[in-house]
Amino acid sequence: MSELYLYVYDLSKGMAKQFSAMFLGKHFDGVWHTGIVAYDKEWYFGNDGISCCLPKATILGEPNEMIHLGRTEINESDFLDIINQMRETTYKIGTYNLLEHNCNNFSNDLSMFLIGKPIPQHIIDLPKEVLSSPLGGMLRPLLEQAADPLHQYRPDASSLVSQSQNQGVQHNKDEKKLHISPSLTLFNPNVITDLNTLMNYCMENNLFNQNEINLFMDIQSFIQDKESKSIILSTHLKLLFDIYFNLVKNDENKMLTLKILQNLSLNEQLASMISKECSFVSVFVPHLEDSKSNEINKLSLQLISNLCTHKTVCEQLLNEEHQDSLFKHVMAFTHINLETQIENEIFESAMSVFYNLISHFHMESRLNDSNALSLGCMLLERFHQVKTNPKTIYHLLSLLRSCLANSDNVRELALSMDFDFSKVSKELVSQNEKSPTETNGEIQTILNRIDELVHSKNNV
Repeated sequence: MSELYLYVYDLSKGMAKQFSAMFLGKHFDGVWHTGIVAYDKEWYFGNDGISCCLPKATILGEPNEMIHLGRTEINESDFLDIINQMRETTYKIGTYNLLEHNCNNFSNDLSMFLIGKPIPQHIIDLPKEVLSSPLGGMLRPLLEQAADPLHQYRPDASSLVSQSQNQGVQHNKDEKKLHISPSLTLFNPNVITDLNTLMNYCMENNLFNQNEINLFMDIQSFIQDKESKSIILSTHLKLLFDIYFNLVKNDENKMLTLKILQNLSLNEQLASMISKECSFVSVFVPHLEDSKSNEINKLSLQLISNLCTHKTVCEQLLNEEHQDSLFKHVMAFTHINLETQIENEIFESAMSVFYNLISHFHMESRLNDSNALSLGCMLLERFHQVKTNPKTIYHLLSLLRSCLANSDNVRELALSMDFDFSKVSKELVSQNEKSPTETNGEIQTILNRIDELVHSKNNV
């Protein structure tokens, strides 16, 4: 059973409301795209058939209207059978037509299946009425462009891999390799087996249409063979996020998907696509606090850490639009108990996110005052609590140095807590006496710099 909602979006972005009376002699509030929200997913139809996502997670953003249609008594399993039947019959890939066979027709048919009730008739009739008018000729290219990012499939393309290299990422002999410094943390799982396992699961459970099978095979080829000519587009990456959020339900297969994304995220161009084009900050990052699985939380943080091994991604994530959201959701894992191995691994993964994001590329000046203070407070609070590996200690100290260098408030807080950094130095060296001499030397160097920042009258 599920409540049923119709989400209504204006594809004209206000143009119809502004100009319809002038060109049509009749006022229209919008040109409507719709999706049906059921079982915590938003279902809609476009060029690549029937798709789903989290509610409000399409590129169209917030709906103009959310209409409660009723409540269906059909269980989720039967509902998914209905969706699959519609995918194989009336609403196949490539059958979308903006005028005659569109998202509103799909929403109407699905509503009739589920509760025997149509969606409002004016929504069904409006696209044809508007597009057959003088205004329609002007609006149609705009409307097709507005609807297009929801579905990247092109029926006139035999394969997505045949598209221009400029539209995606392909292996080449001049491929830029990631510069790895000793302090940088990378998570690079071998995912050859994981790819096959996930593919088999999705095929056995009829989770993929033919287009999605082709996309996943492109991903397999790209990862397995550095000589592969496969081109990875944002569409391929969005498929992986669709698998994670919508297609698989068990944690095991979600974890496989995260490992595959970790592998791809070490490529700078793909990392940039993930952070910019896959609703990453608006959907993936907030989901961190919803997961009840420690293993999924750890792998999710490791994915973000990998993304932050690229300076361009760090710059994007630290801008005003995204910084607060990222800090809020990752910071929650720095306050975790440190009693078990998995809890320590989660803490270490969160610390690697912040180190890669801020300290590795010396981006502390981009931190706003609030986030610098909250990070500094956490670091000072956890200073004596952390019994972890030398690299994480190095990350913790580097971040504290970054916060002290950028925030007077953090320096004042450190002074008020009366830290004895000489004592801290001895404790850390003692904890890590089996570590390489250069590691302890790096830790000591940072501690000396921290002490200078805290006690110098001319802090910089």
